[in-house]
Amino acid sequence: MLVILSDDEDASTHYVIDWLLHLKIQYYRINDTSSVSIEYIVDKSNNIEFILNVKNSHSKNYISISTDEIYAFWYRRGCINLNQPIITNSSSDEFDIVKERINKYMDEENSKIVDFLHSYFTTIPHLGCFKDNFSINKLFILQQAKQEKMLTPHFMIANNKSTVKQFIHKHTYCIVKGIDKNGFTIRKKIVLSNLSKLVSASELEHFPENFNYSFIQQYIDKKADIRVFYLDGKIFSTAIFSQNDEKTKIDFRNYNEEKPNRIQPFKMPEVEKKKLRKLMNKLNYKTGSIDYLLDKNSNLYFLEINPIGQYGFISQKCNLFLDKEICKYFKQRCNV
Repeated sequence: MLVILSDDEDASTHYVIDWLLHLKIQYYRINDTSSVSIEYIVDKSNNIEFILNVKNSHSKNYISISTDEIYAFWYRRGCINLNQPIITNSSSDEFDIVKERINKYMDEENSKIVDFLHSYFTTIPHLGCFKDNFSINKLFILQQAKQEKMLTPHFMIANNKSTVKQFIHKHTYCIVKGIDKNGFTIRKKIVLSNLSKLVSASELEHFPENFNYSFIQQYIDKKADIRVFYLDGKIFSTAIFSQNDEKTKIDFRNYNEEKPNRIQPFKMPEVEKKKLRKLMNKLNYKTGSIDYLLDKNSNLYFLEINPIGQYGFISQKCNLFLDKEICKYFKQRCNV
């Protein structure tokens, strides 16, 4: 059985499951909204075995999954949601403090079990892992990319206007974007975006003297954005012609739904493929979405890696059938 951990709204997971059904590959999907309990974890011979009882939101009953049934794992998104008891009854204010500390203790104990389960799935044939999603660091990856002689836009992190002003004067135009996240959601109602924004010396004058640490990057006048999907050494690359639209010129994620960017397959130079494979192997990433910029002189600038990034839109536009490729990965390597 292939176990998939995802969230219940991820379209890419839906499409992969369509191919799993077509290829008759047995699977079970666990969502971040699934209710998970553990029947037992026990050491046997040279291994540790366990049985998970899982109930998805659309199911009435729990389904048991044991280690001897699991041959592969795909981490797409989310986290294992382990059921745990919570002490709610309280007879006094003094006991409230004890109750709070006991609940926190149990939560910390159970989090180690969840950590073990996530780690266990990296010991069998797998794509992606939970830690890839939550431990990725853009600054570290850029440093590693430079060691592989990959071209990257110049950047700096600063929290004061005078330092940023010197950087902008050197590069004329720069962009500012998140060091880690692209924004956040408040109670599923309000979305605050932090996509790339162009900043000039004149605009900087309106900034306060000091602000939170910010990621400032050299602006590259580009021909196109290059989106790559990496799958265990295979590289699928596409060009997104975002530069022709003012809405998407700075960041193609400012999607123009009325007039979408043209996307077509892109032949990545072999020397760049070799550098990317070395970088992915160094970071121990078997899969991920990688962003580059292609400048007016056809130079490729590496930007970042997202181990669980979106790939569906390039797959559909360029007939790459990446959902099928993911299924083939498990079929070929797990002898199913």
